[in-house]
Amino acid sequence: EICNLNDTLQGLGGLLVEPGASGRTRAWFAQFPAGKKHYVAGVPVPVLIGLLRPLGLLGGGAPARPPSLLHLATVPALDCEFEELSLAKARRYHGMSLEHTNELRVQCCDGRRQVMLVSRVAAGGAFDQKLAEGDVVLRVAGQPVTRPQDVERLMELHSKGEGGAVTWTVLRSRQQFEASITPSVRSSDGTQRLVIFNGIVMRPTPRAVAERGGPVRPHTRPGAGLYFWHIFPGSPADAFGLSAPGWLVQVDDEELLSI
Repeated sequence: EICNLNDTLQGLGGLLVEPGASGRTRAWFAQFPAGKKHYVAGVPVPVLIGLLRPLGLLGGGAPARPPSLLHLATVPALDCEFEELSLAKARRYHGMSLEHTNELRVQCCDGRRQVMLVSRVAAGGAFDQKLAEGDVVLRVAGQPVTRPQDVERLMELHSKGEGGAVTWTVLRSRQQFEASITPSVRSSDGTQRLVIFNGIVMRPTPRAVAERGGPVRPHTRPGAGLYFWHIFPGSPADAFGLSAPGWLVQVDDEELLSI
């Protein structure tokens, strides 16, 4: 998710810790504004460690690495989003078999009889061309899944944390098939270089922006183009009514494809 850590709201927020006696911290989370609404986002501990250790903020004195080598922490990610679909609708509208319906009903907990429907696939991600919006996920690594947590747990277990392929059983257009799914190993794509031009703050296109969808053009690919997200008040760009976010794609007759 794209968020500014300075925009966290007062109130909801804290640490996610492991249950039991260990009490190890897994992630930090907080509430962020999104127009008139808000959402909750979290940052896993490995990512925070990768940010703080080079700065010397975890103890041990001076930074262990120069600032240009920050953001080294990596985490496996699934390049899609899910939504809940009732078993009745999956059977009626998607042609799910009675065998799979019964299998998933046994797997369901909290009284929710549901299955996972793919609601979005990240453009250009590892799942692109393998999964599609509207796919119903029946099994992951041979095990029935009814919650996103089930998918994450099985992917972590069977990909061995190294990005190995895992077989998914998927229902699409009433036809069942198997897909070999590999998680993406992501790192926080920190900003290493900025350009400020007439009050426009620009950087190469962040991966999270590119994956939001829309037309795929040379300047909208991750790490390409000149993406701007802030315009200084009172600057020439502000005076001419330019608003963020967007891309600077051309100056006079010269096309701009990179920083």
